[in-house]
Amino acid sequence: VAYRKLGTFDYDAGNESIKLNMTQVSAVVSLPLNDQFKVFGRVGYGFLNVSGASSYNVDNGLIYGAGAQFNVTKNVGIRGEFTRIDRKS
Repeated sequence: VAYRKLGTFDYDAGNESIKLNMTQVSAVVSLPLNDQFKVFGRVGYGFLNVSGASSYNVDNGLIYGAGAQFNVTKNVGIRGEFTRIDRKS
């Protein structure tokens, strides 16, 4: 389970601010390639909330993604991931 505050963006038309927040439930499966490197995949479901001064919208849909992690030490790793939400609306 994750909550991601995706930030606030300024929208030029009408000087409006837009806020994006996402809540998701997903499973991650990883495949270690050696002691320092692993790849992983993610699948789940997410809820994307978009709000602004004049509107509010909620989208939800399937989440999927993939990534890799390099362990610099036993307790420190560098991770990169791409995650996408397929919106229903």
